[in-house]
Amino acid sequence: MVITIDSAADAAAAESRVRGLLYDLSAAEPGPIQVLLPAGATPGLSLRLGDPLAPRQLDLRVQGRGTVLQQGALDLAGRSVSLQDVVLSGSPPGHVALRISATDSMSLSRVGIVDVSKTQATGPGSHSRQRIVELQARGPAVQVTVGPTAWVGNRGQGVPLLDLVGQGEGRFDRVTLVDARFVDNQAAPIIVAAVGRLDLERVTRSSEAGEFLSVSSPATLVMGEAEPGSEDAPALKAALLAGEGFTGAP
Repeated sequence: MVITIDSAADAAAAESRVRGLLYDLSAAEPGPIQVLLPAGATPGLSLRLGDPLAPRQLDLRVQGRGTVLQQGALDLAGRSVSLQDVVLSGSPPGHVALRISATDSMSLSRVGIVDVSKTQATGPGSHSRQRIVELQARGPAVQVTVGPTAWVGNRGQGVPLLDLVGQGEGRFDRVTLVDARFVDNQAAPIIVAAVGRLDLERVTRSSEAGEFLSVSSPATLVMGEAEPGSEDAPALKAALLAGEGFTGAP
């Protein structure tokens, strides 16, 4: 099944269609669902596909077409979820720029996170926990591959750039962060929770300082480390927003 989105109306229709597949158990379960995002720069589009609490989980393949979501957000859930060829530039206040929940596996490839700014809510009655990107494990041994990715110019006052978290009994068996460029981000360290093994392969940090990872369990095996990089933030940001940030990437 292929669902093409070219407008906000298409996005609403896609959400409704997927919701029907999740809850109508009398219908046969479809095969993988491929969702094509709008081509080029798209302002203000937010999309929620899937529901981690639904009685049925599906396989989602969300594919950009040189997509740059400006002040948008993606919330994706399924048995397996993949996201490719998308740049998120900014995001609406109070929303996670990108959240993915899966029971089996997830992958992000050629994904850029640019100029997202979040501030942790404080004071009486403030219960929401802010983060820029959140990956949720909802199965006992979720497999994750993140890369190639680029993270540029994001700001999180007390907010992690990436939060790897288990929901309920959920746990990540292995997370591979590969070909990842972190450039000029100012945010709390990446939160590594409910992860059996974390592999860092060709991960670089440019114009950044301070702690990179916050690993909550001594049982988590971390292989590799982030290396110093020399990326120029304005140049990489311009390339990403022009759809050229992953030229030559697999």
